[in-house]
Amino acid sequence: MVEWAQYVREVQLYLDHRITDIRTLAAHARQLKRKANLRLLVVDYLQIFKPDLEQAAKRSRFEAISQVSFDLKRLAMELDITVIGVSQMNRVGGKASSPSMHDSDGSSQIEKDASIYIMVDREENTPNVKIRIEKGRNTGLAAMNATFIGRCVRFEIE
Repeated sequence: MVEWAQYVREVQLYLDHRITDIRTLAAHARQLKRKANLRLLVVDYLQIFKPDLEQAAKRSRFEAISQVSFDLKRLAMELDITVIGVSQMNRVGGKASSPSMHDSDGSSQIEKDASIYIMVDREENTPNVKIRIEKGRNTGLAAMNATFIGRCVRFEIE
């Protein structure tokens, strides 16, 4: 526990909730890579990001999300960093089965660009969740049950 606390103290976190377009995000990421050796970029969530602003008005929502996904993949490869993109799932009322990666809201391109696709499916009105690796280019597929601890924003694997 002491080692973990020391590690967390040394980690530099940069949070910016104002960036909503991919061009500005890429510029900030490049700057952080040069100045602070950026290794992880988390985008929460993909559907609010805009692609190249010059092209945005000409694109459908599907095309815009596809472009953002593609641009994030390209940025990850350019900077040699891990990019985690959080995406909302389509809410299909009355659907009996668990959602799959094909239910990603807005674009199948997210599924194509992802190296690893992890889904968190929470039972309604309970802390019970199922965490599933639906796609893993260099990993296997897996599923596990967990409990969501909301006050800590944490999952405890069962």
